[in-house]
Amino acid sequence: MNSRGVVGITGKNHEVGDADVERVIEAARAINLPQDREIIHVLPQSFTVDDGDGVREPIGMSGVRLEVEVHIVTGTVTSVQNVVRSVNRAGLAVQDIVLEPLASAEAVLFDDEKELGVLVIDIGGGTTDVALLRDGAVWHTVVLPLGGDHITNDIAIGLRTPTADAEDIKKRYGCALTALVPAEETVDVPSVGGRKPRQLSRQLLSEIIQPRVEEIFTLVARELARARVPGCGDGGRRRHGRHVDHGGSSRARRGHLRSTRAPRRADRHRRHGGRDREPDLRDRSRPGALRRADTRVRRVCRRPGTRGPVRTARDWIPR
Repeated sequence: MNSRGVVGITGKNHEVGDADVERVIEAARAINLPQDREIIHVLPQSFTVDDGDGVREPIGMSGVRLEVEVHIVTGTVTSVQNVVRSVNRAGLAVQDIVLEPLASAEAVLFDDEKELGVLVIDIGGGTTDVALLRDGAVWHTVVLPLGGDHITNDIAIGLRTPTADAEDIKKRYGCALTALVPAEETVDVPSVGGRKPRQLSRQLLSEIIQPRVEEIFTLVARELARARVPGCGDGGRRRHGRHVDHGGSSRARRGHLRSTRAPRRADRHRRHGGRDREPDLRDRSRPGALRRADTRVRRVCRRPGTRGPVRTARDWIPR
């Protein structure tokens, strides 16, 4: 959710200082939450000093009133506790947590993309994480309960094949747009119960995948419309780029991306220095994104009002 805070500037000569920034962010995070939810991140979007809006670094400016717009990320207390407890039982210590789409965005986006506006869609195994960034800040985040595992289950049921084989078929032969699949192509599909494999049309496989992928992107579009972010949605004039980071969907997402009209790209899996490299399957998972986002995520989450430095990626994700 997005929130706003307002405080008076109390610094010497009415100059904005660190204490004023901390106070205004604390004012913005003073929201009503159910007892079963807690604040995970408070991410500043922009500041306003008197009548001057769109300020990113207000420290040192003079004025009477300081305002801030922030994006607040919340989570259920039990979910956070279960994740921390699971890691602790593995003999590891959790120092902090970070929202998955935020980590994915910091791992794969370039600075100019975040400035101009970009929508990150991270299709994982059990969920699809969405983050909308523009003007260098996070404006909307959401986690949808659909992902690559649902596509795999659809294939397993539709083709009557074991789940493990369905996952392999999805990665090797999956396509999210049936029109791109030649009619003559076939796929060897293992049967259940030790029966002989069958040879089925690859278009049949695509006809199973496409509806689920369309459902995922439809839910993303509905969520953006519901969020009513200025400049985004049916009534907006601002065209955002689209970035799809994939793990659970593998090749199944490629055909669907070609049907979109906005600027888009799939994850190029770049290093911290910005150089492109060959994709590594380990980096398509969220632990891989966290590992690559280590330094950048910690820098973002050190802003006043957050829960502190995020060192989880560095401390317990294997390198």
